Amino acid sequence: MKKILAIVLMLAFVTVVFSGCNGFTAKSAMAATIDLNTATASSDLIDAKAGTIPDVFAKAKIAGYADVFAFYANAKTTNPFAYLFGGKTIWVNGEYATRLDRANVRAAETATRATTQPTAWLNSAIVGEATVQIDVGNALHGNRSTP
Repeated sequence: MKKILAIVLMLAFVTVVFSGCNGFTAKSAMAATIDLNTATASSDLIDAKAGTIPDVFAKAKIAGYADVFAFYANAKTTNPFAYLFGGKTIWVNGEYATRLDRANVRAAETATRATTQPTAWLNSAIVGEATVQIDVGNALHGNRSTP
């Protein structure tokens, strides 16, 4: 009986803790990483819209976004216990879990295609990837973005 009571109290605690969350929460080191990536994405967005990122750098940036989104997808969980005790560093609701998974798949596909694309396509791809990263940063800070 005490074990059941402890589980119920833990579930109540987790529910109260996460009920105030916006659906996207990250532990401090991951939050700092997301903020840094978002700042980089903001700069990339300006350069890519201007079409000034050379091919070699654009391809590297696109590969970098693929790595970042794979990292986020691996670090996320919808299970509060995995977030609190299991080593996951991003806790998300179902909507954000789906969005991070889609971003991961799309970034990987974009990185694969980038090897043979012209400069305009590469800069356009960076606009897309940077926009998604900025959305992730906004979600972390409680700003809703459109899927």
